[in-house]
Amino acid sequence: DYSKLKKPLLYLFLDTTCHLTLGLLDDNFCWVNYQHLKHEKSSQVVHELIYDLVEKANGSLSKLKGVFQVSGPGSY
Repeated sequence: DYSKLKKPLLYLFLDTTCHLTLGLLDDNFCWVNYQHLKHEKSSQVVHELIYDLVEKANGSLSKLKGVFQVSGPGSY
């Protein structure tokens, strides 16, 4: 259960090369949580999903240390 983590998550992973993959990594670059969604219009849901992932892990968007972005089709 990632909601019991003692320190905030530091990295967001975003991949839109094939559908949408979102994840959170700790400071050792280990997966804390991730989601792979086959949503046709990922731009319609990506912001809410990012917010929910970070919030459930007791983190804050402002405390993210970095973002891993894999460029894919579309606007992300």
